[in-house]
Amino acid sequence: MCDLDLPVDAADICIDGRYTSYLAQADDIVIFSTSFSALQRKVDRLAHWCSVNFMAINVVKTLAMIFGPLLSVTPVLRVFGSPIAWTSKYTYIGVSLCSTTRYIFQPHYSMKALQARDCANVAFTVDSMTGLVPPWEGTRLYMARVDPHLIHGCDVILDIDAGSLTDLELLQCKYIRRLLGVSTRCSRVFLFTETGLVPLNYRRVLLSLGFLAYALAQPPERLVHLP
Repeated sequence: MCDLDLPVDAADICIDGRYTSYLAQADDIVIFSTSFSALQRKVDRLAHWCSVNFMAINVVKTLAMIFGPLLSVTPVLRVFGSPIAWTSKYTYIGVSLCSTTRYIFQPHYSMKALQARDCANVAFTVDSMTGLVPPWEGTRLYMARVDPHLIHGCDVILDIDAGSLTDLELLQCKYIRRLLGVSTRCSRVFLFTETGLVPLNYRRVLLSLGFLAYALAQPPERLVHLP
């Protein structure tokens, strides 16, 4: 895919003077544009590139989304004459998006909350075989199995919607309370002073700021690396 070249278009997304027309992770490609006609031209260019390189676009797995006000008449995108279906939800390289919710990343928070809860429940199933999990070991299990889900994508997905973050914060506190054997009336401060864990909202902000500092330190010609 290294020789794929979609020409720059005036309708491309422009950030700090740099136009970006697509993203690619292996063979998973997302193309975006602010104009339907420009988007169709890019799809045609991609289809032509695939045909030259003995590749094919899987139309069944290809979907299109509209961000912003919906059109009264939805246009039809085509790949070699085959229409591309429209959707309001999609997961791209682990990040779930929804174009019809107030916050487009809200489904990502919900999905990660469910996955973190499942990992937390599994972590405590060892109680039946080993007895109560000591706080030190339970904290290490948390950092290894639960925390990765709670912070997934926070480097670039900023917490601008407090409601979406609430489920993740509650799950963190619930895990620590169960680990320490305290009730829901226990002060939140106690949970973190006794375990040394960082409250999730602060941890996510620190990771976001750390990535921002790293990105700003890179020269203009270098692409940043997502952790």
